[in-house]
Amino acid sequence: AAAPRTLLLDVKTTQIRFFLEATLHTVEGSAALIEGNIQFDLERGTANGTVRIDARSATTGNGIRDATMHANVLESERFPEIMFLPERISEVRGNSRQRGATVHGRIKIHGGEHPFAIPVEADVDQSRIRIKARFVLPYVQWGMKDESTFLLRVGRTIAVHIDAVGTLDPPLLDAQ
Repeated sequence: AAAPRTLLLDVKTTQIRFFLEATLHTVEGSAALIEGNIQFDLERGTANGTVRIDARSATTGNGIRDATMHANVLESERFPEIMFLPERISEVRGNSRQRGATVHGRIKIHGGEHPFAIPVEADVDQSRIRIKARFVLPYVQWGMKDESTFLLRVGRTIAVHIDAVGTLDPPLLDAQ
């Protein structure tokens, strides 16, 4: 049976990766989770809490490209965090072990706040949970700089893949 629960994401094992299409290649990078604490009630469809990402930790493995990303696109010294603030859950499907849902909330990024829905897939084993989320952010539409030049074209959206591990409180004792 559904009951209010708290999900605490493990900052060490949660992976946040991003992908940006560019001329002749795809830029791949990652960023670090600072905190993930979500309270939710599947029966009522409610959610609240905070998922915080360190914008300053974003890296692609190329120093020049990373410096440009931080200075011109993310402006990470001025906007050091990216946050997702969940508000509700819809489209819950699956069983007590494997579930899918859409988490609706707001993304705070680059000084703006945008309504956003994130589809998630979860694999639950009592108190442990693995979550996969795949979504696309329209970063240019949200006011960040498009770094395209005459010779180098980059996409105006960025794909984000989150593979998170966390704990549920109280545990889901009836997982089968």
